[in-house]
Amino acid sequence: MKIKSNFLKKIIKTFLVDPVSRLFISILQVFKIIDFPVPPNSSMRKTIASGSAFDYFHGGTCYLPITTMAEKYGLNLRDKNLNILDFGCGVGRLLLHITREYKSNNYYACDLDNTSISFLLKNYPKVNSYTNDYFPPLKYESSKFDMIYALSIFSHLNQEDQGPWLKELSRITKSGGYLFLTIEGSHCLKNFLYKDLGLGKEEANNKLEKDGYIFSSYDKWEEIVNQSNTLRKASQLVGIKKAYGMMAMNKSFIYENWNKYDLEVLDVIEGVISARQDLVVLKKNKVDLK
Repeated sequence: MKIKSNFLKKIIKTFLVDPVSRLFISILQVFKIIDFPVPPNSSMRKTIASGSAFDYFHGGTCYLPITTMAEKYGLNLRDKNLNILDFGCGVGRLLLHITREYKSNNYYACDLDNTSISFLLKNYPKVNSYTNDYFPPLKYESSKFDMIYALSIFSHLNQEDQGPWLKELSRITKSGGYLFLTIEGSHCLKNFLYKDLGLGKEEANNKLEKDGYIFSSYDKWEEIVNQSNTLRKASQLVGIKKAYGMMAMNKSFIYENWNKYDLEVLDVIEGVISARQDLVVLKKNKVDLK
């Protein structure tokens, strides 16, 4: 029987593929071939299309540019007891590496998807994890974190929602603390994203140059969100409440719009995250928000 519905395909993958994959992973873990917690296949597919344990592990190595820049700007990750937040943590592909490499810090994580947080609570008990709402605020007190990083969150938020979240992240960052946020910029647009946006390469580059950003919401995003209430394990848009999709921004847009809320943009490093995304480095000024 030919399956026409993507929703039905997700159901089959969740209830048939996941158990088989879990059994295979468990065997590899018994023999120490895999020595790290592996999320359910359905959860990994939300960020890694293949849903494979190898790609999940390898995808997490994009933590390296983040920690390298953190060390460059004076955050001693190895010897200091820092408070570090993974904002939009997913199923912890970065936490897997960072918590192993830099063990002396206090780690926190939040995400819209409660199925991802359930995995972290079970498998990363030393990471203080919780499910946040789509809109600010977060539950953390002001000036709590020395460092916040977010992988591929601002590459999906529309322009209207970016400001409130930058302001909130600034609120919970200590004076002199740092934020490392990834975006999709000119590098990504000309090499990958223009096709997804349905634009020609030259047309996309000209539009980004003119407007500073390009946003396109996912097709039928509201329908997908509604489906998430039926099958949360398979939905990629759990917790989304406003237009959500593909966002590309150039350097000029970042420097013009992100130098606010007591934040200073120190650098935008193009294409350094998985040879695709840019890394934006921001510092919290020495005056806390009231």
